[in-house]
Amino acid sequence: MNVDKVSFYPFILDILTDISESRFVAIDLELSGVPTKQIRHQAGKPSLQDRYAETKEAAERYQILQIGVTCVKQDVENGKYVLRPYNFDLSPIIEERGLDVERIFSFQSGACEFLLKAGFDMARPYTHGVPYLSRDESREARQKHAKRQDKSAMADIQIKPTEVESLAFLERVRTQINDWLAKRAKNSAGDSVEIIAAGAENVAEDQPVPELSRFERRLVHQLVRAEYPDFVTISRHTYIQIVPFDKAREERIAVQRRRELEERINRQKGFRWIVEALLGSDLSKIDLREVAKSPVTGDAVFADMDEYRAQFNRACGLLRGNPRVLVGHNCFLDLVYVYRTFIGELPPTVVEFQQKLHALWPTIVDTKYMSTHNCGDINPVSSLEQIATQLSDQAEPKLELDEHHRAYE
Repeated sequence: MNVDKVSFYPFILDILTDISESRFVAIDLELSGVPTKQIRHQAGKPSLQDRYAETKEAAERYQILQIGVTCVKQDVENGKYVLRPYNFDLSPIIEERGLDVERIFSFQSGACEFLLKAGFDMARPYTHGVPYLSRDESREARQKHAKRQDKSAMADIQIKPTEVESLAFLERVRTQINDWLAKRAKNSAGDSVEIIAAGAENVAEDQPVPELSRFERRLVHQLVRAEYPDFVTISRHTYIQIVPFDKAREERIAVQRRRELEERINRQKGFRWIVEALLGSDLSKIDLREVAKSPVTGDAVFADMDEYRAQFNRACGLLRGNPRVLVGHNCFLDLVYVYRTFIGELPPTVVEFQQKLHALWPTIVDTKYMSTHNCGDINPVSSLEQIATQLSDQAEPKLELDEHHRAYE
């Protein structure tokens, strides 16, 4: 089943249910680039640390374009395994505004050639891809938000004596504030004053009102912060409003802004919710209102939220604290990319990576390792196609595609 950015949240409950009921989960990736073999001056095969260093460098440069996830449920009563495959294009674009997180992504010419020959649509990750946000990126968004809210940490703009227009603007604002304070002391002015752009008061009603520039806004914020500590500034669409400081109000605003930030982070997490489900992590922050949408148009639909909540709670109960068994073919590279994309910075050594990875997923099965282990010095056939051919006559175990996932037959 192909899942894109429109159908992701409408399908997420079914995906989480399938993961929660799975005996194991198989993964496979399509990448924008792969490790390049280095020219070596030493004799012999590269060490595991050498391979890890090459793969780490590639994972820090290239992206996951597509990820396949197959949930395998064991049907003990009927003696079979039921397969439910999902295919996700991933978008490297940060679609949620205000997170202040940027990505640099690149493509390798050889990987592009391979994907194009295989019929891969290179535009699809950008036009239809599911968003994601790593754990490190979530922390970065929160840290930058906190820094923006800390007005004392903002660097002041230094105005030179030769910048006469800026000095004149500051003097105009200062005069307007002082006049307002004088009238306010006599109870002849309101509880706020509006700093508008020059000439805005003379604009006709049918004409657009000129806005303060970003530079002018910064100057107003800076002036009030430095010279009027009992007042605060509030940015409006075309002007800045100055009001008395109210601790309770400022705390309410700060709480509201943090809540809005968390909502944006949770929406941008996208595919990382699937990774967190595979890890057995807390999924309680998924907004079930996002689920009540059409998988075709993304429009809101009527839904039984109690039924959604019951299905969600059942899946969370099975997943919580129970990382899935991961299965892949030659999956060392895949796991390095998954860690870098959804968890965070890769450790410098393969030993540290092994420790961190197995702290997340205690059980990982590599089918290539299983098919080639203890097979002598000459490597046997090990591609998936070759292994499938060798095992084609084996009657057990019985595998069956779920009826809703027959596109992979």
